[in-house]
Amino acid sequence: HLLVACYWHQLWEDLWPEPLVQSIWDKAHVLTAEDADYLISFLEIDPFFFRSGYVKQKAITRLRKCPLSARDRKRIAAIIERAVLAGKERNLTDWLRLTTLCEPDHLEPVVRMGMASADGVVVRKAILLGLTRMNMGREAGELKRNNYPWGTAHRIVQAKFCS
Repeated sequence: HLLVACYWHQLWEDLWPEPLVQSIWDKAHVLTAEDADYLISFLEIDPFFFRSGYVKQKAITRLRKCPLSARDRKRIAAIIERAVLAGKERNLTDWLRLTTLCEPDHLEPVVRMGMASADGVVVRKAILLGLTRMNMGREAGELKRNNYPWGTAHRIVQAKFCS
């Protein structure tokens, strides 16, 4: 057990080198393109561990304050695509917070693919992505809860993205 614990701590240190992480989390730290690359890489890996959801939320919040290149925006769109088209619900609303960082033409095909899916979970996630793209600045959960029943939301997104 000791060997496994040592291995785990080494992996953790490789994933989250302490000086880099402390500087990224420091709100006074002006984020750089290198910080953005590190945060995007972490979100691409999408590790699952105790409190990983909290760490991802924090990474997304910090990423939204980073200078991003066109390549970074495409990588973020790929993260959102994976979250929408995968059959699991984990962290979807967090991923949708990243939509403001993407070009619209990167995400519209994801909405269309999701809407065409036979998996109801994927269709619901595509609806939330479509609503988020249509109503920038409002959270997807807020849109669903306050404005539209699923049937109406489905028709709105279908008309906007799939016609």
